Amino acid sequence: MKLLLFLSFIIIVASQNITYDQDFLEEFDLYFNATQKLYKKLFDDADYKKDMAPIFGRINIPVHLLLELSYMRLIEIDSETQQVSLVLEIINHWSDLRLRWDPEDYNGVNVLFVNSGILWIPEYSASDSQEFELLAPDAQRFARLYNNGTVYYETTIFMKFSCKLNMWNFPFDVQSCGIGFQTYSLTKQGFNLSTKVSEVMDPSVLEGNGEWCIISLTNNYTVEVPTLSLAGFQLRLHREPLFYVFVIVLPCFLLTTLSNFGMFWSSRVKEDKLGKMSLGLASMMAMTVLLDLASQQIHKNANFPLLGWYVIICTILISLGCIMVVLISNGCQQVYRKPKPGLLAKLEQYVFSRAFGAHLLFQGANLTNLIYFLSHWKGHPNS
Repeated sequence: MKLLLFLSFIIIVASQNITYDQDFLEEFDLYFNATQKLYKKLFDDADYKKDMAPIFGRINIPVHLLLELSYMRLIEIDSETQQVSLVLEIINHWSDLRLRWDPEDYNGVNVLFVNSGILWIPEYSASDSQEFELLAPDAQRFARLYNNGTVYYETTIFMKFSCKLNMWNFPFDVQSCGIGFQTYSLTKQGFNLSTKVSEVMDPSVLEGNGEWCIISLTNNYTVEVPTLSLAGFQLRLHREPLFYVFVIVLPCFLLTTLSNFGMFWSSRVKEDKLGKMSLGLASMMAMTVLLDLASQQIHKNANFPLLGWYVIICTILISLGCIMVVLISNGCQQVYRKPKPGLLAKLEQYVFSRAFGAHLLFQGANLTNLIYFLSHWKGHPNS
């Protein structure tokens, strides 16, 4: 068996062996020798110092850094702590005039790939961030140098930043979060920062993470700081509410409906008062469990959310139903008569009773509460 695996490995390696013709190899040698000569000229002969920024202080022309967002993945939005977690892939563009050359002097070489660890790299960080971490060290990343001094450098960043969420319309809320970047050590006079969303970005990044759908991603980040260079992206998100509708809203509606039906299903309120009261109180206890479940999903602030109001109104309806049972049972002694035989007679007696009127009132209020809540569900906004 081991021999068979070894022979299979040899066959696979032999089948993948790539051969090149002599002309290609000679051309490659010329090109690579030219790149080695260029590398020696830029970094050894010129005594390049990566610890020095290429800022010319005699004229007011700052180094311009462009952050081009090529990929984004939404990891999580914590509504309780109001923290947003993202993974970003950013292409950094800037000019280092110390790294320019004439391609004709180097066999037509106009681009050079070097390890990013030997370059001066602009310093920036995310504003309002709790975490800002590069997912790969500099030793594992390469940069592209062009003959006019332009540098292209790709980074992958994990960041967790603060975003003030407006939870009033929860779970049908639309949120807008600014992803800001800024420099601390370099001022606007020597360093200029700007952002751009790549035109070739994969559309799948706008799918969100299941709970959230990304509506738009733009570079319209409008925060002005007098001395610091600051730029960023604007992210608009829409929450997917189906989980909350099926887990909280629908059980609340059914529980309120069945509770009202159980308390007012017959005109014999006085005789069944104790059982009806027990049903209402048990429903109220079950409603508090759903209210606690809703409270765990939201941030504790002054904007009490729509979902919380819906659950509280359902609880109030059940409470008022218990009170109505007591009032009807204490004030309807004269209403009850000897039951008449026949289904239609019993139905007629129930329809003209106070219990039927209370039943219609509370079921109508319950349905109105549901319709008003769902009226805030506007689907997937596109802007």
